[in-house]
Amino acid sequence: MTIAEMSMRTWVVQPASIVAKYQSLGNIILSRLGALTLIAALLAMFYTTASDVLVKPQLGYGKAKSMMMRGNVSTSFANSSYTTERCPTPITPAMDDASASTCSSIEHAGQAYHNYMQYLSQWYSEDTSQRASFSPTKRPNPVAMLNDNITITGSWIDAKPMEAVSDRRVINNITMAFPHTGVFSAAHDPTNQILQPLDLGNLGEYQVQASVPSPSVNVLCANITKDELEPLVYQLWPNRSSQAPNASNWPQDFDISRDTGWMDAVDFGDAFGFGPKYNRTPPIFPKLPQPYNTLLNSSAQPQDSLYLLAGAPDGGNYTLCSLRMSITPNCSTSYNVSSGGGFLFTQCEEPSDPLMYGRTHQEAPVGVVNSQWNAIASTWAKALALNDGIGDFNASNARLLTQLIPKSSSLNPSMPTMAEALAVLSGCTLVLSSADAPFDHYWDNSVPVLSKAEQQVFHAVVRSQEYISGGQKPWQGIFYIVLAPMFLLNCYCLGYFIKWLFTVDKGLMIDVTEPQNTFAMTVNSPQSQSLIGPCGCEPSKEQLRCRWNVRHDRERDRYYLSSGLGGMNEAQWEQHDLEPLSGKGSPAITVSSQL
Repeated sequence: MTIAEMSMRTWVVQPASIVAKYQSLGNIILSRLGALTLIAALLAMFYTTASDVLVKPQLGYGKAKSMMMRGNVSTSFANSSYTTERCPTPITPAMDDASASTCSSIEHAGQAYHNYMQYLSQWYSEDTSQRASFSPTKRPNPVAMLNDNITITGSWIDAKPMEAVSDRRVINNITMAFPHTGVFSAAHDPTNQILQPLDLGNLGEYQVQASVPSPSVNVLCANITKDELEPLVYQLWPNRSSQAPNASNWPQDFDISRDTGWMDAVDFGDAFGFGPKYNRTPPIFPKLPQPYNTLLNSSAQPQDSLYLLAGAPDGGNYTLCSLRMSITPNCSTSYNVSSGGGFLFTQCEEPSDPLMYGRTHQEAPVGVVNSQWNAIASTWAKALALNDGIGDFNASNARLLTQLIPKSSSLNPSMPTMAEALAVLSGCTLVLSSADAPFDHYWDNSVPVLSKAEQQVFHAVVRSQEYISGGQKPWQGIFYIVLAPMFLLNCYCLGYFIKWLFTVDKGLMIDVTEPQNTFAMTVNSPQSQSLIGPCGCEPSKEQLRCRWNVRHDRERDRYYLSSGLGGMNEAQWEQHDLEPLSGKGSPAITVSSQL
């Protein structure tokens, strides 16, 4: 063997030595052993990276899986009794008959104001005009929270530009859709066998898109003059009582019944759907609100709408708003979750969405008003002090809302409208209304609340992040060039050692090229003429090519290194009772060049 061949063993563990000691490369690269060792060194250099990319299990998204998910259903959409009874409070009914309703009011106020501030913060920017838009669907999306750690994002749907609906007056007609919160509960239901981030050491993620209906609220606001409001304001009636209405006596102490013909005097009836042809009576308000104040009415027949009358800041005009809730089939609900939290959002009116509820349930109606929501909305509105205008209390919420009244028939790109603000404030009612509600657009039970929850199925597509191997990106397949030859080379080496173990008399032998073995032999070897000159420095190119033999002194049972014949002929070797080592039949020692 040569010194250059002995250096090959360091290539694999120290690949940089190939470059650092390039002088020895040319001496052995053309041999079979040299070529294989160089290939092994290069493969070992990239093996760790290749195995990490292609072999080591890593978190990654698998293919989307279509499945029928199951979720618990206990009540219909917007059941006020169910939502009120579920409100957590330490005050029991035995302590206070109004404990549940009080808790519900506080819950509405807390969630509504939190959502409202999150929404307004999207508008508070030095460059808001570049983010907002004149288009209703491109303005900041409504937001809410579920369980304090799930971010809810809604959508503006059924967009109607203000210019198109405004004729003689400024009209803002918007509709907001929210995701079905039952999808969140179903995703965490063990029945659906979805791996949660907690199951993967808080590292996993998954995405669920469900074909379920979505609760929506329509808010219609129109600017109206004092004269136009005369049929709707009790204090403007000619036969009104001398008693002043207030929060304690309105409306029970006043006769607000009128003949049916009075509804024809409402000039804006078609905009709100008032009148005999719509089978809907207009709301009656006790008085005109002062500037920055609002009044409520939730008793107009049929009781499926909430009405709000606001006094404009300038004191000249007024704004009447109606709020109605319905179930829209034009959306699907998506839920994305990771260790950092969850996101529940709607995808609405997208032509490419195959899971839009209206596509999987073509019989689902559009725009059918849910009359049950009116009871929830009444509690919500009173909790937000939207009726404080009856006492001219100048509530802060009402003041901000009236400052958002549009002054023209075009959207302000730097500020939300009063209708948009009311919709966002009412978003918490949609979150509560869809809790434990059906995943269909109808309620097919004879009782409004089930004594025991039933499971209902719905179509969904689930894409989860799990531990996988094999690479996650197409370009990573290039590392197979490393793994495949490495596997073949290992198989070759395994076969070689098996052959050596069972076909050689002495079996496996000691590798004399290991540093400790080489050192032991060299210190006991005679001086050689082949390495005259180098002392503490690199051998020359000719010295690297010099071949060395391992000799055995039979008399003293020692091993030596010698170059060629070490300056002696065969007779002299025999005279000194020395013999050159051969691979077969020699003691337990070998040289790596025999590989």
